[in-house]
Amino acid sequence: MTGQSSYWFTSGGSRDAAKPTTPLTVAYTATGTGSGPGEEEQTITATVPEQAGEFTWTIDAGDRAVTLTDAVNKGAYLHSTGDLKPVKVTDTRAGTPAWSVSGQAGDFTGGLPGTYLGWTPTVLTPGAGAQPGTPVAPGIDGGNGLTTSATLGSATTGHTKGTTTLGATLDLRLPTTTQPGTYTTTLTLTALS
Repeated sequence: MTGQSSYWFTSGGSRDAAKPTTPLTVAYTATGTGSGPGEEEQTITATVPEQAGEFTWTIDAGDRAVTLTDAVNKGAYLHSTGDLKPVKVTDTRAGTPAWSVSGQAGDFTGGLPGTYLGWTPTVLTPGAGAQPGTPVAPGIDGGNGLTTSATLGSATTGHTKGTTTLGATLDLRLPTTTQPGTYTTTLTLTALS
């Protein structure tokens, strides 16, 4: 049977007249033997797993020393300002958990209280969900200034991944009775992530 014409079978006896021919049509479609690539093809599969990411921060300057302006007499106090060295923060962690960078100053040399130092944080380069910390007023009229740990910048859980640069304007207000001289303190930065 070729499938190209009708076909019938008979026994050759007297009953052949009661067996009228009935056409039978057969159709077929040729298909490949598998679902893979042909002989001249290759299947390439690449998998990129979720990256753990990292949290890093660094003072973005070769020189870590900040020199404030010469103190100017404002009548009620002596005023000096300067800029904190930029702090670069990168957060590419999965899940983007919260992070923060804080600063705390000690007393100045010569017995000058560190409470006289304050700052106004800023985000110099947006990224990683960074928000500036709340300004801290110098404690010349009361308060602890930067002798109590204060937030320079932070981000909440679910922030965008990326890199930011944080900064701050430093604000030093001294009593007008402060003796002339050079005074030095250390500001310690701490990151929580």
